[in-house]
Amino acid sequence: MLRGVIKIIDENDSHHGSENGLKLLLKVSNADFGNMKMFDLDFTTILLRFYLMMLLVIVGVLTKFWILPLLALPLFLSIMMGVSFKAKN
Repeated sequence: MLRGVIKIIDENDSHHGSENGLKLLLKVSNADFGNMKMFDLDFTTILLRFYLMMLLVIVGVLTKFWILPLLALPLFLSIMMGVSFKAKN
């Protein structure tokens, strides 16, 4: 579960010509992603996720069950970002 604090910071930004001179910044601090690590995948895991993604797309298109290709998008993003879920030691 994502646990963190999201802060909204108001800064006077009148010198940049923004509307009303106000800029809102979002800052995530102390985020705890649990066992999730970015850019930490084995090549075999990348291949397995790729084949699973293609299976979802092909089966979804052939059966016209369009939610399956949509479910392939988070899988694709996890491949691109190299998200791994490993047990804590």
